[in-house]
Amino acid sequence: MLRHARFFLTSVLCLALSGCATVPDLGPLPAAAGPTPQIMPLDQLIAAAQGGRLTAGVGEALVARANRLRARAAAMRGPVHDPATRARLAAAIARGVGS
Repeated sequence: MLRHARFFLTSVLCLALSGCATVPDLGPLPAAAGPTPQIMPLDQLIAAAQGGRLTAGVGEALVARANRLRARAAAMRGPVHDPATRARLAAAIARGVGS
């Protein structure tokens, strides 16, 4: 019983401390990502799809939107940290900092 109480108190303490943490500044997205895509309401998509109302213009717009989303996803792939930060973190890990 004491073990469960200790676990519970530790969990509550960790959650309370995490609430005090600041949110890191991730900076802006790369320019290649383009503008933020807009979420389209489902009823508009269903209405456009019913009865063959999709026109060549709508199809081209969807293809363009899909290409922008793919470009944005590609821009977000890769390392999170710049090379200097990765080197600094690797050096700290090698020194055993934080253990």
